[in-house]
Amino acid sequence: MKNIIYFSVILLFCTTNQIFSQQKEEMVIRQDFVPLLDSLIVPPADCREAKNLVVQDTTNNEYSLISTLDNQDKRIQALTDLINNYINGNKMNRAQDSYSPTGNVPDQRGNIPHGDFRRNNGFDSGPEFKDIREDMQDANVSMDRMVVIKEKFKNELTELQSSVNERLHKTLKTDYPSHVDIINDFMKSASGLYKQYHFEFRNNMKQIDDIIKRYDYGSKFRSYPLSTAILKFQLTEADDIRFLLNITKEFAFLGAKFYDEAR
Repeated sequence: MKNIIYFSVILLFCTTNQIFSQQKEEMVIRQDFVPLLDSLIVPPADCREAKNLVVQDTTNNEYSLISTLDNQDKRIQALTDLINNYINGNKMNRAQDSYSPTGNVPDQRGNIPHGDFRRNNGFDSGPEFKDIREDMQDANVSMDRMVVIKEKFKNELTELQSSVNERLHKTLKTDYPSHVDIINDFMKSASGLYKQYHFEFRNNMKQIDDIIKRYDYGSKFRSYPLSTAILKFQLTEADDIRFLLNITKEFAFLGAKFYDEAR
């Protein structure tokens, strides 16, 4: 609910003060996040599958990710870095424009030149601007839902982990076959949870992607608050995809370790 109020205030601020900032360069990420989400390697369902997702360095007995998984990790990191850079770039450009005597920004005396925010952003009618506000609110609702989904997923994984640790403590330290069985049960349950929450993440990301594409990934907006809002939607999507990928990575290392110990 706070996010919805926040973006409503942004829109109200832009209209009431009729501030228009011409972007110095197009800071737009033309990326649909649902396909990226669907391309993720899912968590391994058992230790054998986990072993196939890592490469072992026998000299120091350490593991690294297979190239496919490692490339996904690097791609998401690069995308996240780029979005953050654009958000920071918008902040800098907006700060510079606030001191410029040209354009629809305050002049040196603090007077704001006349202008029409809706027209300057390519939306001439009141109903169209109302649609923007509603779309921003809908995107925020989807973001809030993903926050709840992530927390629920984290809590359920924590409960599973506590149960696994309890079972492991009841076994002998050298009972490796039993350890593998316990970890396999853990990974199977976690894999089922992943599929369930992946579906929920996907539904909400689809709604956000559709809204973002409606405004050509933010390129239709020439005001910093609105273009930054689009980037922040995308940053949330990227962060949630990273969260899911990290689960796969952690289970890959965990399962491989127990698999090798039992051999």
